[in-house]
Amino acid sequence: MDNKITAMPLSAKERNNLVNRIAENTALFNCRHALLTRHQVALLCGRSYAGVEGILKDPSFPPPIKALASSHKVWRCGEVIDWLKNRPRYGN
Repeated sequence: MDNKITAMPLSAKERNNLVNRIAENTALFNCRHALLTRHQVALLCGRSYAGVEGILKDPSFPPPIKALASSHKVWRCGEVIDWLKNRPRYGN
């Protein structure tokens, strides 16, 4: 029996969905204290970089912390995951 694995071609949409699912699952399994960038928060929330703005402005969303090595805001992964589990629903 030949156990070759052959790659299946993916459409751009399928590839994007796969990347998003991998990012989400990776964040779920990472340490709860891992720090997420805005881009990573957007992926975890299923939004675009620009589309996550409304979520970040939501008063119920966890506040960012300032990363020590840069001026960028970051969020604790565990806090974002907890918020996602209990969040109000936005659109679809």
